[in-house]
Amino acid sequence: MLMIRIGRIFISPARLVLIFGTLLFFAVVFKLTSNHLSPSGSSLLDTSLRFDGDSALEPNMGLPLDPSAAWNESRVIFNRVSKVGSRSLLNVIMRLSQKLNFKRERSPVFVKVYLNETGERIFTKEIEVLEPPFIYDRHLDYVDFEKHSAKPPTWINLTRDPVSRLVSFYYYTRFGDSFSVPEWTGAAEDFNQTFDDCVLQNKFECSTENTFRVVPYFCGQSDECRTPSKWAVEQAKKNVVEKFLFVGVTEEFNATLLVLERLLPQYFEGALEAYKVTLTSIRDQFKSKSKKEPSEEALRVQRERMALEVEFYEFVKARMLLIKEQLGIPEHPM
Repeated sequence: MLMIRIGRIFISPARLVLIFGTLLFFAVVFKLTSNHLSPSGSSLLDTSLRFDGDSALEPNMGLPLDPSAAWNESRVIFNRVSKVGSRSLLNVIMRLSQKLNFKRERSPVFVKVYLNETGERIFTKEIEVLEPPFIYDRHLDYVDFEKHSAKPPTWINLTRDPVSRLVSFYYYTRFGDSFSVPEWTGAAEDFNQTFDDCVLQNKFECSTENTFRVVPYFCGQSDECRTPSKWAVEQAKKNVVEKFLFVGVTEEFNATLLVLERLLPQYFEGALEAYKVTLTSIRDQFKSKSKKEPSEEALRVQRERMALEVEFYEFVKARMLLIKEQLGIPEHPM
């Protein structure tokens, strides 16, 4: 029989093949196992580890709510997303603040939504020294107070269909509205291009990377939250369930106000009536100027590009529907 010598040992070819096959098998098993255990594994496995092994979150998680759980809360943060109707809600808050005896606190920093570790600590201290009761508003990604050993406030927010929001934001950055005209900072040749031009010519302004803007408001201050990914969306959903008292939907603004009336009556009792008083003037004044309706093709393409943002929006919308049903709020309150 043919034998192969390895050092002082003679091994038959058949046995040598068996040995190498066994070693190869264990090498493959080790590689697959290490992908499950290592932080450098696939993003899906990373997500499952971050979320303690749970699968993707569902809108009904954490429901039903306890409607009275926040009735004694005296510190509220409205980390408002731009172009989702936040100024309409602020108008209601300002009208109710005198009637219900609370303060509307506004940040002196208007547009800095990302904070480093030092900035987060400064922000938590800023909130801690404010005299309650108050609603504090600022364009700001969610901040984890507990990470800085600070008592967390109550968080609320609004969101909107992401493509509809983008169209509004696109023209607002060029032409403003009745209250403000932002300074255009883009290329001069892009100022007069339509939204269709931006989308169908695949300009960076309408790219997936540049339009991933709403999810970070709920995901948090981590660098990972600003990168379009399934992980960022799931973290944002997790915070909506665990960290935010309520997130409303612009397309159901009246119902959003009624939910807030039930969950935070010390701030929002009579909110819908207060909104109705100035409904027409608010709606007209906050509309973006020179807005051209996009084509169906542009909307379809952009919705595909913003699939992650759309997924998050649909989660919030479905969750709000369940909360409305729990609280007995009509489908289309007037």
